[in-house]
Amino acid sequence: MELVVLFAAIAISLIVFGWLIKIVKATVRVALSTAIVLLFLLVVFGIGPDQVFQKMGEIFQTLWRTFVGG
Repeated sequence: MELVVLFAAIAISLIVFGWLIKIVKATVRVALSTAIVLLFLLVVFGIGPDQVFQKMGEIFQTLWRTFVGG
């Protein structure tokens, strides 16, 4: 009986580890994509990250006011 529990624990651990690897890969991919886009904007157009994030904040505020009101 303990051997079955051991194998089940190993199987579940491998599944969770696989999910963790997928999450880390996706996170790294998004971070690199964001960095590349920001670098492109800075080099080509002279738009810094602070300007991009400021504009994103304005967009989210506008959306919030539109959907929530206030």
